[in-house]
Amino acid sequence: MERRKVTFAGITFSAIVRDDEHYTVPVNVIRKVLTSGRVHAHRNYHYTDDYAHDAKVNNDKGDVDPSVPLGDLELGKPWLCYFSPKTNSIRFCPMQSLAYTFTEKP
Repeated sequence: MERRKVTFAGITFSAIVRDDEHYTVPVNVIRKVLTSGRVHAHRNYHYTDDYAHDAKVNNDKGDVDPSVPLGDLELGKPWLCYFSPKTNSIRFCPMQSLAYTFTEKP
């Protein structure tokens, strides 16, 4: 299992390399990244069991305050959490029906 040092939003951490484009991010790092004040948070989607509602609100896509995904950390172990060196971003999915992308602020 290969590990690489990654620095994102001023936080340095050790990530497990899944492949050249995906490094697993420890959950405790997500909390540090979100409270750093150096990230932009974007909700990619939030699906519910109400398809009409989802269509009406465009799956709740859009920019969110970093405190929003911080609250989702309380849901338990995330379904997916990885760093992409290609895009220099973190993808965080607290569950299959909810996904965020974090990028560093300029």
